[in-house]
Amino acid sequence: MRSSSKGRFGVVVVVLLVIGAVGWWAWNKGSLPAVPTGIVDVAKSTQKPTTGGVASGDGSTESATGSTETAPDKEKPEVAVETEAPAEPVAPKTWEDHLDDILLSDDNENSKADQILALMPTTPLENQEELTQHLVNMVQDDHYTGASNLLMNVNTDTNVADILLNDLLNRNNTLKLNTLLQLVKTPDHPLHENAREMLELFVQEDHGTNYQDWEKAVGDWLKENEPDPQAQQAQAAAPDAPAPQ
Repeated sequence: MRSSSKGRFGVVVVVLLVIGAVGWWAWNKGSLPAVPTGIVDVAKSTQKPTTGGVASGDGSTESATGSTETAPDKEKPEVAVETEAPAEPVAPKTWEDHLDDILLSDDNENSKADQILALMPTTPLENQEELTQHLVNMVQDDHYTGASNLLMNVNTDTNVADILLNDLLNRNNTLKLNTLLQLVKTPDHPLHENAREMLELFVQEDHGTNYQDWEKAVGDWLKENEPDPQAQQAQAAAPDAPAPQ
């Protein structure tokens, strides 16, 4: 009996404690006691940073693992170093460059004609016709020796010689007929027959290979058609003039 009484007494005590606890909770409506401010501050101060690091006093950064990294210096701008490019080699002048220099110079026309004649030997054959056109535009009747030598040379390109022969029609009578006479007296010249036909149109006679008769016919024509006696004495270039090319 005594054991039963003690058991029942223990149960009663437990029930009372449970009822007391429930009552206490209900009284306080389930609220928890406030955490002291000091404890919260201590917790914050001991919390580890989530990103980056903690800046130290010497400008270094302490990472989350406790290691210290030095802040990188600001990048210095790259300075472009100018290097002198090697000079390109100057291309040699072409015949066209030389011709332009001649035509644009301040020299007189006869001087330009001499320079064009000097340029002929170094100019490709297919371009000598263009030079010859400029030559006949520049050279004057009183400075025709160089052009006459070019025409009289049997080695001169036929196209070049044709330009010079046709240009004779624009020259004074004495220069024109005497040059044609020299061509007639040079039977191995490529334009021998052309010159003979042109000369025949002036003197109205064909003397074949009788060069003395050709000379007399030219002299008589000039006396009748050339009023200046000094002009009648003008002579064409010799047929054996040196070749310009």
